[in-house]
Amino acid sequence: VFFVFVLRTPLGGAMASYRVEGTVGVLTMDDGKMNSFSWDMIKSFHAALDACEQDDTKALVIAGNQKAFSAGFDLNVMRGGDAAK
Repeated sequence: VFFVFVLRTPLGGAMASYRVEGTVGVLTMDDGKMNSFSWDMIKSFHAALDACEQDDTKALVIAGNQKAFSAGFDLNVMRGGDAAK
């Protein structure tokens, strides 16, 4: 079984994709930059984890885009630039 779905922000931009290859789920973060954890990325992560629970997966691989795995928490969120949604 192989399928892919893209987790989108409220504005329609893709934050992460999730696919299943055999019994392994693969979550790939890709915000177009450094994959920092904004509220939208966190929501995408939760959606992928929920999907993984529903699948018959035995493991989950978490990967970043070609630039980086993740820069950590988004500093703009810490400064109050991105309110929790």
